[in-house]
Amino acid sequence: MWKSSEDADSYYEVRSGCEVPKTQFRIK
Repeated sequence: MWKSSEDADSYYEVRSGCEVPKTQFRIK
């Protein structure tokens, strides 16, 4: 699901063909 856990803020997650900011899904 995550492309890179160490650069979660810089990468984007592809959901249903749409790219959304990782910051929305970031787990601390």
